[in-house]
Amino acid sequence: MKANSRKKKRTGWKSGTVKKCIDGDTLEMTNGDRIRLSKVRSPETYQKGGNKSTNVLRGMVNKCKKKIQYKPTSTKGSYNRIVAEVKNKDGSINERMRKKGYKSKGR
Repeated sequence: MKANSRKKKRTGWKSGTVKKCIDGDTLEMTNGDRIRLSKVRSPETYQKGGNKSTNVLRGMVNKCKKKIQYKPTSTKGSYNRIVAEVKNKDGSINERMRKKGYKSKGR
């Protein structure tokens, strides 16, 4: 049992609950953290397609009662957000957003 808990700590994954989706690539957690999905790029909510991308992300998050796991991929990026890979019981949210066309070249 101890070996298992040590293994989880080494992976770097954290668990949390999403408070709200800021836009199509940013989540606000109940603990106050803001998480930016690594290698995902979506329009701002006020831009064309922004509401759609926000709703797509919201749908992925709400499917699992807003419970996610996230693993920081770099130090805090712009706007003091944690850049991270995010997953829920259905798998990688980052990957699913990229498959829907919300891609970036490395951010």
